[in-house]
This record gives sequence, structure tokens and C-alpha cells, in this order.
Amino acid sequence: MRDVVIKPDNFEDYILNSSLNNSLFIVSCTEEKIWDYQKDAPLYLEAKNVYKGRAFVGFLNFIQKFILINKKINWIILSGKYGFIEPEHPITYYNIYIGNPEHYPISLDSLQNQTKQIRWWRVDGKNFVQVRLNDFKKIISVNCDDNYIGRLKKCFQHQDFLIIENVEQLLNGLDI
Repeated sequence: MRDVVIKPDNFEDYILNSSLNNSLFIVSCTEEKIWDYQKDAPLYLEAKNVYKGRAFVGFLNFIQKFILINKKINWIILSGKYGFIEPEHPITYYNIYIGNPEHYPISLDSLQNQTKQIRWWRVDGKNFVQVRLNDFKKIISVNCDDNYIGRLKKCFQHQDFLIIENVEQLLNGLDI
């Protein structure tokens, strides 16, 4: 496993000009959630619509730019409560930080089990192909702090590991 920090000068080599079929983008949850701003929001919402922290919103803008250049990306959220959650998975309010043991975050064992259990289905010709999280060859951590990155590295020990520390800053410096 090797770690690469993605900066504007190597973004094209590692992200724009590479195949992302075997890459998994993982973004961390944020403390700020929709219920902090919209008290009448439904009790359960899709995870991608819950997190309102600047880093997460920046990641959603990042995804939109990729769609504009016809690049599909695989992504998932790492939550202190739920572990790995798909963007469309409904969740409710919580305030659990993965780096604070007093919050009783999801355990490392549970996260490692999720990498073996969570499956996606892709169409390959006329067949559906099962893909597990640990089948991805490249893990791209986006806006994750050291506590989240530490957990990710323990879950994905055999994959290449790329780190995007500030996706907003990265995108502001690029013309895509």
C-alpha cells in the first residue's frame, strides 16, 4: 500500500486521467446536519442530503463537476455511527465522532466486516457483477481527518490509498 496526497499539480495524473472504475471515494460525515438548520426536516433522509458541513458540501460539488465531464465515480460515506453508508441510505440525526471513544463510535471490527459485506451490483455486458468495498483497488479519502484516515487504512490494508485533504481548495485551483 502506498499513500499519495492529491494536490493540484498531481490531480490530473491520479484522478482526471486515470480510470476510476476500480476506485472508491470515501468522504467523512460532518457534525453539521440538516436538522441544525431545518427543524422541520423529515426524521429520516438519504445520507447525501443530511450532511451540511462545508467539507461534505464541497465534495458534492466535486461530484457534480465529474458528472459534467462524463466521469462516474463510486463513493460512500464514513459515519461515526453507521460506518460505511451508501449516499441513498436513509439515516436519522446523530452526533457521534469516530475519534471520540466516549461517543461509542462504530468499532473497527464492524467497519472491517462492512468492507466484506457491503456489495454493489454493476452491469457487465448482460450480467450483473457483485463488487464488495474491499474489491476496489484504489481508495481515495476525501476531506477525512486523521482519525477517519486511520480507520480507513486499517480497513483497506492492501489498496493504494490516495488522500484529498481539501477538495474545495483543489477544485478552485483547477479548470474542470
